[in-house]
Amino acid sequence: MTPEQALQQLLSGSGVTWRFTEGNSVVLTKAGKGSEGALTLDPITVEGKGETAWGPVDGYVATRSATGTKTDTPLIETPQSITVITRQQMEDQNVQSVGEALRYSPGVRTEAEGSSSLFDVFSVRGFTQANADIYRDGMRQQLWNGDGRAEPYAFERIEILRGPAAVLYGQGSPGGLVNLVTKLPTATSFREVMLEGGSFERKQGAVDLGGPIDDAGTWSYRLTGLVRDSDTQIDYVPDDRWFVAPAVTWRPNAKTSLTLLGEFKQDRTIYVRYLPASGTVFSNPNGTVPTNRFLNEPDDFYDTDNYSGGYMFRHNLNSDWTARQNFRFGHNAVEHRSVQAIALQGDLRTMDRFAFAAESTTDVLVLDNQLEAKVDTGPLNHTALAGLDFRRQSYDEVARFGTASAIDLFDPVYGQGFSLPASPSNDVSQTLDQLGIYFQDQIKLNKWALLLGGRQDWARSVTDDNLANTQTKQRDDAFTFRSGLVYLFDTGIAPYAGFAQTFQPVSGTDRLGNAFEPRTGDQFEVGVKFQPKGQETFVTLSAYQIKQQNLLTPDPVNPAFSTQIGEVTSRGIELGGLLSLGFGLDVIASYSYNHAEVTESNDIDMGKRPTQVPEHLASLWGDYKVEGGILQGLSFGTGVRYVGSTAGDFANTFDVPAFTVVDAALRYEWRNLRLAINVSNLFDKEYVAGCFSLNGCAYGGRRTVLGTLRYRW
Repeated sequence: MTPEQALQQLLSGSGVTWRFTEGNSVVLTKAGKGSEGALTLDPITVEGKGETAWGPVDGYVATRSATGTKTDTPLIETPQSITVITRQQMEDQNVQSVGEALRYSPGVRTEAEGSSSLFDVFSVRGFTQANADIYRDGMRQQLWNGDGRAEPYAFERIEILRGPAAVLYGQGSPGGLVNLVTKLPTATSFREVMLEGGSFERKQGAVDLGGPIDDAGTWSYRLTGLVRDSDTQIDYVPDDRWFVAPAVTWRPNAKTSLTLLGEFKQDRTIYVRYLPASGTVFSNPNGTVPTNRFLNEPDDFYDTDNYSGGYMFRHNLNSDWTARQNFRFGHNAVEHRSVQAIALQGDLRTMDRFAFAAESTTDVLVLDNQLEAKVDTGPLNHTALAGLDFRRQSYDEVARFGTASAIDLFDPVYGQGFSLPASPSNDVSQTLDQLGIYFQDQIKLNKWALLLGGRQDWARSVTDDNLANTQTKQRDDAFTFRSGLVYLFDTGIAPYAGFAQTFQPVSGTDRLGNAFEPRTGDQFEVGVKFQPKGQETFVTLSAYQIKQQNLLTPDPVNPAFSTQIGEVTSRGIELGGLLSLGFGLDVIASYSYNHAEVTESNDIDMGKRPTQVPEHLASLWGDYKVEGGILQGLSFGTGVRYVGSTAGDFANTFDVPAFTVVDAALRYEWRNLRLAINVSNLFDKEYVAGCFSLNGCAYGGRRTVLGTLRYRW
């Protein structure tokens, strides 16, 4: 219903009249009876605060986000493509990782590394990215992959910003970023417990609690926890996790709030390397490699312990000025040992292997200060933002490389032995600092919305080789710019155009000893967004061109060194739609076309397509809830995902075939209880998810069935 329709039905027959005053404010008035002595009540003003950029969304269709602007901005007014994956969508699809949550989003390729439980790897608009481009509440997480996969149960929403974002966030990939929005303390009591089990001996329990601590509502809390004991598609590889995330909010008055956040995550799994293309992508005279093939040793391990903490502070200086400060620190420790397959021998069945062991720690600190002002200059309405952020990250790793026996790809025999040296092969310490000053102005004039922004960054890295007793220092600085314009028609149609830049420091030197310049990137994007008033619908159609320069390519004078003339150009079209229809049907649809090509290089990849990046992506998800009758409480959903063929190696000598998989869900809700069954890859299709070389391929996930029992009160 529209708000007017809902109020009409709610107050029908009550003798109460209503009227809108401004925005979301409604005045309710109880009329007098007209007789002598009748009482006429004073007006009662009820203000309802709807969706905010940092809070929950009712249903599938979000209307606001802060990922693209760091301010609470309507999506339709942001001149860049953004997708918001809501809590409701994550629950209906029962996503088990960030990669699974991104499956139905346009322009995003997920799980190209296969069914490994170790990292979230994805590509956006043709550029492959990993944990370094995953942010938490607008702050960059750890740069290295050691912190593993994030826990999706902890998030209220997951947001994808496509294209460069350096003006707000500093160095990063030109493809875009993923921002994870944390579940926060609630003003009303909320309780949830959940049990889950299914394929690969998966057993999981979770709890989510929140509400006020005191009667005045000054203090509130949230506690989210999860424990999992599970195997995986690959033999001997576990997917075990302990996770807990407490949060407390202090709100002494209407102008000030402070939220303290904590998190602990412990993972136990094994790092598995890739399979050869022979026997997976194309035929092998010895047969087809099984999808559960394990080429490590059963007693290998990859143990991760991660903890983090921080706060989000907000203070409204007055009705126009707001100060915010966000802080997060994190520590991650990894112990890793594995015997890894590396290359297929000439008999097409024997895999060479090597042994590897490492201990590493990563510490990260992020501080982001923001000052926002809403001011008018004549007919122009400004939302101005100024910020200063700082990030420090330190990384220490001691690694040992050793030898290991070969293994039969088709009939593996484990326990044949390996050796690791007593002394480390590698002992490196590195510290990265980034300091940035940024500004942004969102200007509105009638139906026009203009965005302008700029940022100056200073980056520094210090790398110590503790074995060679050498130290390498590097300093970089960059100015990046962003602009965009939107026109807001009354019909809900909003055409837009935008330009954005990015940069990434590059370690190392050329053959003359000169430090490499940062990689740079820029994007031109045009599109149209459609959000009809009174309907839960959001559709975006966009076209873009991204160029990334200063990529490393072999030096023609001395190929042992690199030079920076490499360039990748990515052009494409994306269509994405979210529709919540009035009869219980939610629909998610997307299509993407991407043409990515190496346009400058001295290597064999010149003119070639990057690996693991398809030209065509398409997906469709529909979810229907029965709203009446004897079947009320029943709902079911189904989805189809298509991934086009991809290049199998840098020289494009072979292709990985396209594939289509089907997902399904069935649920029943009665009062506070919910029973659900979710199936990924319903028809159990066997397919190769992606390759980057003849010895670097991975299978996609086989059919996975999960049953869930949830109780809320």
